[in-house]
Order: sequence, then C-alpha cells, then structure tokens
Amino acid sequence: SRPVLTLRAPRAQPVVGDVAELHCEVQRGSLPIRYQFYHEAVALWSNSVSSKKAFFRFSLTEGHSGNYFCKADNNLGAQRSDTVSLSVRGKWTQL
Repeated sequence: SRPVLTLRAPRAQPVVGDVAELHCEVQRGSLPIRYQFYHEAVALWSNSVSSKKAFFRFSLTEGHSGNYFCKADNNLGAQRSDTVSLSVRGKWTQL
C-alpha cells in the first residue's frame, strides 16, 4: 500500500534545535520493507526493517526547511508518500 508520512515536532512552529521525527507507515505489504526518507528529493536515511513503520529522528537547523517524502519498497514494487512541508524558524533571543 502507499506509505503515509507524518512529521512529529515538539511545537506547531519548530525552531532550530528542536528534535523532529519523520514517521513512514504502510497499511499492507509483505516484510521486510526498505524505507527511504527524502528532503527535497535528496535521500536522508534508508533501512530495511521487519515492520510496517519506520522513523527518522533529527535535530533541526534552518536548512531542514522544505519538503519531505518517504518511499517504501518490499521488492514487489516501491510506493511514495505524499509530500509534507516543514518550516523551521531561527531561535529568537531576548534583549
């Protein structure tokens, strides 16, 4: 089945230094499944797991703003998720 990508962050508008997680999950498919996470079409992480879901955790920088998607492949065919957008703010300091 087509994977679903969700983004988990500690606040609605994440800032530099927050830790975010990308979760990629399929409803159906034979195991193992190779999951790949992408930022602006550049591969971030890839791994084969015996699970219907995988996640990638990372500490945010301003360079992490942009579009993300994941792919799931069980050697019977790869499927791509919809794109999820992320906007990261710089940290504000009080004077």
